[in-house]
Amino acid sequence: MLYLELLPDDVVADGLRADWARLEEAGLPNLSRHRSVHHRPHLSVSTHPDEAAPDPAALPALLAPVLDRLPLPLRPGPLAVFGTGPFVLVRTCTVDAALLALHRDLVGLVGPPGVEHGEVGAWVPHLTLARRLDGAQVGRALELLGAAPSGLLTRARVWDSTRREVTDLGPDRPPSQTR
Repeated sequence: MLYLELLPDDVVADGLRADWARLEEAGLPNLSRHRSVHHRPHLSVSTHPDEAAPDPAALPALLAPVLDRLPLPLRPGPLAVFGTGPFVLVRTCTVDAALLALHRDLVGLVGPPGVEHGEVGAWVPHLTLARRLDGAQVGRALELLGAAPSGLLTRARVWDSTRREVTDLGPDRPPSQTR
């Protein structure tokens, strides 16, 4: 699978890691248990099965004009639960016109996502906190977690889970030039 991801700044990433730590301290499933060296807080934009995936080597040049819009505000919102069990616990993200336009334009360039909830008009931007929770664990997790800090989406990357490779997509400009 190929995943196109937007990466938050350290303020948001550290807030998400703090949520993971709270869940871990309570003995609840969480993404801090994900041990890949490439794992980090992210906002998934698009997912593609290998047979329909764009060439990762071509993506930096293809997507550069769209990714030049970064950074964009990222405002984590309320907690939500996906699925019918086992459950996925996420922190939703407040959507604005700029984020929706970025998603639409990225998907337009890389092709249709391999999952319905990634399609334009159906995308649910979120930051994943935990997977494989049962109902009681969801209830405990919701009691533990409060609000999350706002920040910026600053970079993009491609995670190729088949090859276990990351391709940084930028944008490439000095921090003093960020918006």
